Amino acid sequence: MSRKRRHFSAEQKAQIVRRHLAGQEPVSKLAEELQVQPSQIHAWVNQVLAQAEKALENPQGRRREEHSAERRIGQLQAKLVQKNEVIAELMEANVLAKKVRGELSRDAGFPTTRATRSSTTSATGPTAPSCRPSRF
Repeated sequence: MSRKRRHFSAEQKAQIVRRHLAGQEPVSKLAEELQVQPSQIHAWVNQVLAQAEKALENPQGRRREEHSAERRIGQLQAKLVQKNEVIAELMEANVLAKKVRGELSRDAGFPTTRATRSSTTSATGPTAPSCRPSRF
């Protein structure tokens, strides 16, 4: 007969870890009382200790970092807009130059609305794809 799996809420886990750390209750006593493995309580303690930096972090420092990141993103977006404008101007000048030279006519190699033949068809019909024998 298997036991039903229990789930502890974050508040319950925090209370258990506080009892161990602040009250100096041994893990074995808590594990026996809650009917869990001691390794589970140790895992919760390690999880809390791993997040200690986040709890002690200066909230103003975080806001400052977020503000500088947002400012940097704004600068990069403005730079991207400027580059896009320069590219658009250059493309416009290039198209105008090609028109002046006559390179942008219908016969200049641009695709037309007519269907083009693919590389797997010929005038006599479809051809087999070329397969090279393997060298193994």
